[in-house]
Amino acid sequence: MKKISLFNLPYPFGKRQIYLPSTLIVVGAQLIEAGFEVELIDLNLNSLDEQWVQDKVRAADFIGTSLVGSSNMPDAIQFSNQVYQVNPRATILIGGQVTEGLLPNQFKTLFGDKPIQINNDSTLKKALGVNQLPDVFEIDCVKMYKTISDEALKLYLEQEAGLFVAQGCRFACRFCGAAKSRQERFRSLEKIRTDLQYLAGKAREFGLSKLQFYISSLDLFQSPRLFADFLTIVGDVSEKTGVQIRIRGLSCISSFITAYKTLPNFHELVMKANLFAVGFGFDGTDEKVWRDENKTHNRLSLGDRVLEICREVGITAELLMVFGFPEDNLRTLAKTVWYSVRKSFFCGAVARPYLAKMFIPKNDNWMSVNFAAPVEKTVRHPSFFYNLDFAALGSPLTHPRRWHRWASNLAYLTIIILLTPFGKNTTFPLLPQGGKRPRWRQKLIEWINRKMPFDR
Repeated sequence: MKKISLFNLPYPFGKRQIYLPSTLIVVGAQLIEAGFEVELIDLNLNSLDEQWVQDKVRAADFIGTSLVGSSNMPDAIQFSNQVYQVNPRATILIGGQVTEGLLPNQFKTLFGDKPIQINNDSTLKKALGVNQLPDVFEIDCVKMYKTISDEALKLYLEQEAGLFVAQGCRFACRFCGAAKSRQERFRSLEKIRTDLQYLAGKAREFGLSKLQFYISSLDLFQSPRLFADFLTIVGDVSEKTGVQIRIRGLSCISSFITAYKTLPNFHELVMKANLFAVGFGFDGTDEKVWRDENKTHNRLSLGDRVLEICREVGITAELLMVFGFPEDNLRTLAKTVWYSVRKSFFCGAVARPYLAKMFIPKNDNWMSVNFAAPVEKTVRHPSFFYNLDFAALGSPLTHPRRWHRWASNLAYLTIIILLTPFGKNTTFPLLPQGGKRPRWRQKLIEWINRKMPFDR
């Protein structure tokens, strides 16, 4: 039986973040079902320098990791280099949403010749030398959860944890790097029930009365009846185990409205499943900017209606505001600031502002000739991947027009400064730390970023 060690990369900005890595859990479960011996090592809980971790690396036939966001790239490169120093014979597998968006030559520039780029099940099967892998949508994750020590699992379950429920979004926003322009696919609902029952049982064993999950769906309500079935399962497991399960996630405005109209027991489902917060993809407030970014399904009037419904059913509406697009101007930026502040104070909403990054791996612009120069610069100098984090302030790399960069940053900071004292903001700004600068300045930036609260 070949051994596979899956590593959860450390939080990119200099501190440890305890968060159950749902992507690695699902992949690990898939590999266990395929006959491999799998273990999870979290570099937020342990260090690669620890002797027992190095012993695990030496014993492994395959070592895998997943990049959740662009800012994971520098750590992923350092990780692969360190692993090869400890175990030169190991096969390193680099996967995740970010990796999927890289061209083969870009991956080679970043990681060299030895690590293998994992884009899908086909590349994973080829790397592992197997003909078949179980469908991740049709298996439960209990065997993988059981590989985690009780000490670590308790730490994970005391925090919010990720839960893989569905993947895919039918919309095609130009700036988005997620799995878009495709039909949503749900996991087997019975397998989700199995996972929840196991985790609730462990929570009771640990003396925990509550669990909280962030749902993987890119748009919670785009398949309203399937999501209703999922909410029913969450409520049932909570009731039968005595462990209150709370959930939150993302939704498109139009999908939420459709589900509200379609599901006759909408209010009851939301209450029973403790769906306490939903982040709505507003992404600014100007319909021309939306059209330019291919976000044609948004309407500001529908956004107002969503906020009314959320107050009615007891959901905290989070205004997911990605802005600072090239099409934004002083008027559209001011409108977004005003809308965010007004709706947060007077409509019970909470702001989640982010600054648009026009080129990230897997979005439309990453392969565009219009962004070829900054993309090449980022690949040649991987520290610039830090600047592609949506919580980071705009830099000359991401916002080359000075007035536009300053105006976008000012709008971003204004929302944060005005709403944070009142508990109405959940996002905190990161300073651009990629590129070359005096050592003292780089250390100061890293210190500031380390002090910033974690992203929502």
